[in-house]
Amino acid sequence: MHRGGVGQSERANARDDGRLTTVNRDRLGDALQRQGAEMFPGLIEYNFQHKLVGLDFEAKEASFEQTGGQGVVKRPYELLVGADGVWSGVRGEMERVGFVTVRQKRNTGGLKVMEVADLPGSEEGWERCWHLWLRHSPRIAIMGSPTPEGRYRLAMGTWYDDWCGDLDQFKTEAGVEAIIREKFPDVFEGREMPDGLARGLVEEEVSHNGVETDCSAFHAGDAVVLVGDAAHSVWPNAGQGCNSALESCRILAGLIAEHGGQLAKALPAFTAMRKPDTDAAAAMSRRAWLTPQHMLRVTLLNGLHRALPFVFGMPAEELLRLGEGSYAKIEARHRWQNRQILMMVAGALGLAAFALVRR
Repeated sequence: MHRGGVGQSERANARDDGRLTTVNRDRLGDALQRQGAEMFPGLIEYNFQHKLVGLDFEAKEASFEQTGGQGVVKRPYELLVGADGVWSGVRGEMERVGFVTVRQKRNTGGLKVMEVADLPGSEEGWERCWHLWLRHSPRIAIMGSPTPEGRYRLAMGTWYDDWCGDLDQFKTEAGVEAIIREKFPDVFEGREMPDGLARGLVEEEVSHNGVETDCSAFHAGDAVVLVGDAAHSVWPNAGQGCNSALESCRILAGLIAEHGGQLAKALPAFTAMRKPDTDAAAAMSRRAWLTPQHMLRVTLLNGLHRALPFVFGMPAEELLRLGEGSYAKIEARHRWQNRQILMMVAGALGLAAFALVRR
C-alpha cells in the first residue's frame, strides 16, 4: 500500500508467503481451459458468441441466440451449471420460473479502468507487485496490477454514488491530470503522464464497484445449479470473489461424486452446505477494510492475541488471509471478537467509574 509520498507496495508474488496473490483473469481462464483439455481430451467443446435466451426446465433444453444473426440453437443437458456471472441469464430463468428469489445490492462508487505501458514513478520490483494508493478529500484510490504483457492495469475508483459527484475535475483532461498529480505525487508529480491516461479517464465508461448477489437457493430441480458470481457475488472489499467461486466448484464436484452422480441429492446438498459460507463471505465483504477503525481493531486484537493467546484468538481477518477455516467460522469469530472488545471496553469504563466514586 502506498501512503502519502512513500513508495511502499504490497507484494503480490504468486509464490510469496501467502499474504496476497493476484491472478490475471484472462490467464486464469486460459489455464482452466488447457487443464480441462488435458484431463478430458476430446470431451470438452467450447462455443463462444452464444447468449442464453431461454431454459425449458422440464425438457432440460437450453436455447441460445448466436451473434451475427445466425439464429437460435437449442441444446439438451443433463446438468446445466450457471457460471455466467453477476448478471446471470441462467439465474434469471430460475427466478422467472420461481425456483429462487434473488436480491442484489450495488456497492457505492464506481471504477474506471485503463491500461498503460508504464508508470512514471515505478521502482525496481514493481512489476511483481499489486499496488494501492488510497486518498481522502476527495475519497479516491488507484489500484494497479501488472499484466502478463508487461503493462499496468490501473483502476481508479471513487466511493461516490455518482462518479463525478463533487469531483468536477474528472470532467476534463486538464482536471483529471491536475487531481491525480496532486493526490498521487509519488507516481505522477513532476513526471510525464502515461500517454492517453487523462483522456481515457474522461471518456471511459464507469463500471460498478461490486455487486452483492443473494440467492435463496443455488439449484433448480435436479439438473440446474449456479456457481460463482451467478450464485453469490460479493463486493471486492475482502478480495474473496474468486476464492469463493473456485471453492464452490470444488465442493459441487465433491458432492456429485459423494452422491454417486445422483443430482437429485447432490444439488440440494450443495445449496445446504454452501449457503452459510457464501452468506458469511458477503457479510465480510460489506465491511470497509481500509479504514482507520478497521486497522485499529486488527492491531488491538493482534496485540491482545500475543499477550493473552488463551483468551483472545487470532483475529478473524488473519484467519481469512491464511485461508484457515470456513467463511462461516471466520465470520462467527469476527462477531465474537466484537463482543470481546465491547466487554473489555465496558469493563474498563466500569473500573474507571468505580475509581472515580471511591475518590
